[in-house]
Amino acid sequence: MIKTKRVFIFAHCDDEIFCLPLLLDNQAESTVIFLTTLTREQRTDADVNLRQQEALRANRFLSKFGSIKTLFLSGAIFDGTIHVDFDSAKFNELTQIVLEEEPSELVTLSYEAGHQDHDSVEIITRILSKNLSIRMRCFSGYRASAISPRLFSVMKPIDPIEKITFNRILLVLTSIRLMLIYKSQKKTWIGLAPALLSKFAISAFREDRSSSSLEPAKKTNCFYQNRGRALQNEVLSAHQIFVRNFVSPGK
Repeated sequence: MIKTKRVFIFAHCDDEIFCLPLLLDNQAESTVIFLTTLTREQRTDADVNLRQQEALRANRFLSKFGSIKTLFLSGAIFDGTIHVDFDSAKFNELTQIVLEEEPSELVTLSYEAGHQDHDSVEIITRILSKNLSIRMRCFSGYRASAISPRLFSVMKPIDPIEKITFNRILLVLTSIRLMLIYKSQKKTWIGLAPALLSKFAISAFREDRSSSSLEPAKKTNCFYQNRGRALQNEVLSAHQIFVRNFVSPGK
């Protein structure tokens, strides 16, 4: 049987938890690429990179279920700054990795104005998909809730399409194990864990329809701006620069 080859492109070490049903697919070969592993507190990549070490431990655990490889881009990009620090050299490096892996699918988190880094990686992946003519698939991470601009919804696709079947017990137990591995993100899990575990326990897991347009879209309820993490207009301007600089001529 010919296995599906997937390349997962994520902003942060721990984002893979949102795509676990695909990562635990034993009929696929997966490569996970993280674009940033440095927190705001870690001012140099010469220090011990805790998040990278955690990602490698997560890989060893997930590899028990199938063929999974974990890779990192060279050079420092800090959490929250992909739209500022991701340049042509890094895009060329990422393109070369994808070409070497020869995937049939690129997978990332949706463009949903939840975290500016997630949106940056989505538009980068969208450009790669266009340049290399590789199918792209998106899955929801989190975004602002319709109830309050300070609340968030987890794994709620904006435009849900294909439903993915999975083993609920395995997904819940695997999620808990990953949260224990990613100890550096314990503050994040306080907010995300209850919603994420309940989704895997009782809800359907659906793919989100990815945009066919390369034009970044402004969202009316921008969670990262509501939290004071970045200004949406500045992030969108950076994404427009990505499109101008990274799209291959004729695409």
